[in-house]
Amino acid sequence: KIEKNSFLESILINLICEYYSDSIRCESKINGCLLLLFTELSRVFNKPSEIKIKKKYSKIKADIMEYLQNEYKDTSLLKAAEHFHFHPNYLSNLVKKEFGKNFKDLLIDIRMIEAGRMLRTTDKKISDIMEDVGYLNESYFYRQFKNKYNVTPFEYRKQNTIVENFIEV
Repeated sequence: KIEKNSFLESILINLICEYYSDSIRCESKINGCLLLLFTELSRVFNKPSEIKIKKKYSKIKADIMEYLQNEYKDTSLLKAAEHFHFHPNYLSNLVKKEFGKNFKDLLIDIRMIEAGRMLRTTDKKISDIMEDVGYLNESYFYRQFKNKYNVTPFEYRKQNTIVENFIEV
């Protein structure tokens, strides 16, 4: 069904009129009308599939998050793209769209969350934790940690150990 006085209706009327017309360049106008008709029809029929695309992205988002939570220590954009069989640029754009941040920042967040968890729940040396979450450069690790938590790893452990000891009492 086509709504009365809609753009789609006017395209179809023009198409039919030109088909039966003997005027100059009617074939060109028919081609133009067909282009408009198919464009409008694709807009109408693509609306429901946008929901499917969003659901597909949600599944991919969960898969990406699961992969990063398991592989945060040794992964990179190239390794992740290879794992998902995507081009690195596509994965980068997908991560930006789905998570609102670039791949590197998402990976740093995951690593810092894991470093914070280790500092709270283990008594490993900070240098060991740094390596466990995938950092080899100590100053870079400290800088990223401080950006995330606004304290150094040592201060973070001290603050959170006090809180946990207080809660246990």
